[in-house]
Amino acid sequence: MTSTAFQANGAIPKAYTCDATNGAVSPPLAWSHVPPGTGWIALYVYDNTGSVLHWIVLNIKPDVTSMAAGSNAGGFEVQNYLPMCPGTGNTDQYQWTLYAEPNSYHPPKFGGSYGVDPTQLTAHALGIGSLIGTYSQ
Repeated sequence: MTSTAFQANGAIPKAYTCDATNGAVSPPLAWSHVPPGTGWIALYVYDNTGSVLHWIVLNIKPDVTSMAAGSNAGGFEVQNYLPMCPGTGNTDQYQWTLYAEPNSYHPPKFGGSYGVDPTQLTAHALGIGSLIGTYSQ
C-alpha cells in the first residue's frame, strides 16, 4: 500500500488534516497484489497514538487498486473520513490498513450500522496491507 501524498512513516501533508485551508480530503492511496479469491476489500484508518478511528470503507471491489484523493473507491463508508488532528504540540501516528476479505465474511449489522472490528477483519482476511504516516500540529 502506498500514497503519492506521503512516504511510509513520513509526514502527512496538511491538505489531508484538520489544518487544511479548504476542507480536508482523504489522501490518494494505491495497492497491489490482491489475493486470489478476494470478494471485497475493507479500509480501516486508525490513529495509533490517540486511539481514534478515522475512516472505515467496506465493499471495495477486488479489482480496484487505488483511491483518488477524496474518494472512497466506490466502497460503502461505514464511517466518513475524519481528518487527522493530533492536538497542538502532538505528533500522532496514523495507520491505513486494507483487508482483502472473502465473500463468505461480512461484518455483522446491528440495526442500520455495521459492527466493524479490526480483529475480525484480520481473522478472516486473505491478505492485509498497511501504510503509516504521521502528523504534527
